[in-house]
Amino acid sequence: MNAALPSRVRRLLRRAVRPPTTVRGFVAVMALVATLVTTIAVVRISRRHQVITLGYQLSRSAERLRHARELHRRLELERATLTAPGRIEELATKLGMTAAPPDQIRVVPDHPAIARVEVRR
Repeated sequence: MNAALPSRVRRLLRRAVRPPTTVRGFVAVMALVATLVTTIAVVRISRRHQVITLGYQLSRSAERLRHARELHRRLELERATLTAPGRIEELATKLGMTAAPPDQIRVVPDHPAIARVEVRR
């Protein structure tokens, strides 16, 4: 009986040290599920961060566009004010300029080089 005792003890110790196969499989499946859930969470969070970042960029771009449109509107108004015929006539009068008499007006015929320059604009 002494010879059988050590083999029984060895079998009991092996079972105690090594968990049953069903527990190992359960732990492996749980580790796989935890890894999968973590991966999905990280991907979802990174996508959400990307959406928020793009939202901020869009907001900044929209603000710059609004500012550029306002500046364009102001510049158009200033150009219209500065090129108003009445204003130009008033400035010319202050500078001592007068309208040219009809006999001093010369009409210059179109020149091909001038026409090409205008087309390039």
